[in-house]
Amino acid sequence: MRRSRCGRPHRIFEEGSPADSCLLMTSGSAHVLIGGSGDTDIILGTVKPKSLVGEIALFDRSTRSASLVATADCHFIRIPIASFEKLRSNARFEDKVVAHVISTLRGANDQVRGIAAASTIARG
Repeated sequence: MRRSRCGRPHRIFEEGSPADSCLLMTSGSAHVLIGGSGDTDIILGTVKPKSLVGEIALFDRSTRSASLVATADCHFIRIPIASFEKLRSNARFEDKVVAHVISTLRGANDQVRGIAAASTIARG
Protein backbone atom coordinates (compact mmCIF):
# COMPACT_ATOMS: atom_id res chain seq x y z
CA MET A 1 0.00 0.00 0.00
CA ARG A 2 1.18 3.51 -0.67
CA ARG A 3 -0.07 7.04 -0.21
CA SER A 4 -1.00 9.29 -3.12
CA ARG A 5 -2.49 12.73 -3.51
CA CYS A 6 -3.99 14.94 -6.19
CA GLY A 7 -5.44 18.41 -6.54
CA ARG A 8 -8.73 19.43 -8.00
CA PRO A 9 -10.13 19.03 -10.64
CA HIS A 10 -7.88 16.04 -11.32
CA ARG A 11 -9.42 12.95 -12.94
CA ILE A 12 -8.16 10.17 -10.70
CA PHE A 13 -9.35 7.32 -12.89
CA GLU A 14 -11.58 6.95 -15.93
CA GLU A 15 -14.65 4.85 -16.60
CA GLY A 16 -13.58 1.87 -18.73
CA SER A 17 -9.92 2.00 -17.70
CA PRO A 18 -8.10 -1.05 -16.30
CA ALA A 19 -8.09 -1.44 -12.51
CA ASP A 20 -5.06 -2.58 -10.54
CA SER A 21 -5.94 -1.04 -7.17
CA CYS A 22 -8.62 0.60 -5.07
CA LEU A 23 -8.31 3.75 -2.98
CA LEU A 24 -9.07 4.62 0.62
CA MET A 25 -9.67 8.38 0.80
CA THR A 26 -8.02 9.93 3.86
CA SER A 27 -8.90 13.56 3.06
CA GLY A 28 -10.64 15.53 0.35
CA SER A 29 -13.71 15.00 -1.78
CA ALA A 30 -14.39 13.53 -5.23
CA HIS A 31 -17.31 12.83 -7.52
CA VAL A 32 -18.08 9.41 -8.99
CA LEU A 33 -19.24 10.00 -12.57
CA ILE A 34 -20.55 8.01 -15.49
CA GLY A 35 -20.67 9.28 -19.04
CA GLY A 36 -24.02 10.66 -20.15
CA SER A 37 -25.20 11.68 -23.59
CA GLY A 38 -22.87 13.91 -25.56
CA ASP A 39 -20.15 15.44 -23.42
CA THR A 40 -22.13 15.32 -20.18
CA ASP A 41 -21.34 13.37 -17.03
CA ILE A 42 -23.83 12.03 -14.51
CA ILE A 43 -22.80 12.34 -10.87
CA LEU A 44 -23.56 9.07 -9.10
CA GLY A 45 -22.17 10.09 -5.74
CA THR A 46 -19.56 11.89 -3.69
CA VAL A 47 -16.60 10.18 -2.04
CA LYS A 48 -15.57 11.58 1.33
CA PRO A 49 -12.78 10.71 3.80
CA LYS A 50 -12.75 7.16 5.16
CA SER A 51 -14.42 5.89 1.97
CA LEU A 52 -13.19 3.05 -0.19
CA VAL A 53 -13.50 3.64 -3.93
CA GLY A 54 -12.57 1.68 -7.03
CA GLU A 55 -13.13 -1.69 -5.40
CA ILE A 56 -15.94 -2.85 -7.70
CA ALA A 57 -13.58 -3.49 -10.61
CA LEU A 58 -11.37 -5.58 -8.33
CA PHE A 59 -14.21 -7.95 -7.46
CA ASP A 60 -14.71 -9.07 -11.04
CA ARG A 61 -11.29 -8.02 -12.39
CA SER A 62 -13.01 -5.84 -14.93
CA THR A 63 -12.58 -2.22 -15.99
CA ARG A 64 -13.65 0.81 -13.95
CA SER A 65 -17.44 1.16 -13.91
CA ALA A 66 -17.23 4.94 -13.37
CA SER A 67 -14.77 7.84 -13.32
CA LEU A 68 -13.47 9.54 -10.17
CA VAL A 69 -12.80 13.29 -10.24
CA ALA A 70 -11.37 15.27 -7.32
CA THR A 71 -13.56 18.18 -6.18
CA ALA A 72 -11.01 19.18 -3.51
CA ASP A 73 -7.39 18.30 -2.83
CA CYS A 74 -7.39 14.57 -2.04
CA HIS A 75 -5.15 12.15 -0.20
CA PHE A 76 -5.52 8.40 -0.63
CA ILE A 77 -4.02 5.14 0.43
CA ARG A 78 -3.69 3.08 -2.75
CA ILE A 79 -4.41 -0.62 -2.14
CA PRO A 80 -3.04 -2.87 -4.92
CA ILE A 81 -5.23 -5.76 -6.04
CA ALA A 82 -2.99 -8.37 -4.35
CA SER A 83 -3.30 -6.59 -1.00
CA PHE A 84 -7.06 -6.18 -1.49
CA GLU A 85 -7.39 -9.93 -2.11
CA LYS A 86 -5.45 -10.67 1.10
CA LEU A 87 -7.68 -8.28 3.06
CA ARG A 88 -10.76 -10.05 1.67
CA SER A 89 -9.66 -13.27 3.35
CA ASN A 90 -10.51 -11.56 6.66
CA ALA A 91 -14.24 -12.22 7.18
CA ARG A 92 -14.80 -8.94 9.03
CA PHE A 93 -13.20 -6.92 6.22
CA GLU A 94 -15.15 -8.88 3.59
CA ASP A 95 -18.46 -8.24 5.37
CA LYS A 96 -17.72 -4.51 5.58
CA VAL A 97 -16.63 -4.17 1.98
CA VAL A 98 -19.67 -6.08 0.70
CA ALA A 99 -21.97 -3.86 2.81
CA HIS A 100 -20.17 -0.82 1.38
CA VAL A 101 -20.64 -2.03 -2.22
CA ILE A 102 -24.36 -2.65 -1.59
CA SER A 103 -24.75 0.82 -0.07
CA THR A 104 -22.91 2.36 -3.04
CA LEU A 105 -25.16 0.51 -5.49
CA ARG A 106 -28.33 1.60 -3.70
CA GLY A 107 -27.11 5.21 -3.65
CA ALA A 108 -26.34 5.11 -7.37
CA ASN A 109 -29.76 3.61 -8.07
CA ASP A 110 -31.42 6.43 -6.11
CA GLN A 111 -29.38 9.03 -8.02
CA VAL A 112 -30.32 7.56 -11.41
CA ARG A 113 -33.97 7.26 -10.32
CA GLY A 114 -33.95 10.97 -9.41
CA ILE A 115 -32.41 11.94 -12.74
CA ALA A 116 -34.93 9.80 -14.64
CA ALA A 117 -37.85 11.31 -12.70
CA ALA A 118 -36.63 14.87 -13.35
CA SER A 119 -36.19 14.06 -17.05
CA THR A 120 -39.72 12.62 -17.25
CA ILE A 121 -41.22 15.65 -15.50
CA ALA A 122 -39.34 18.02 -17.82
CA ARG A 123 -40.70 16.21 -20.88
CA GLY A 124 -44.27 16.22 -19.60
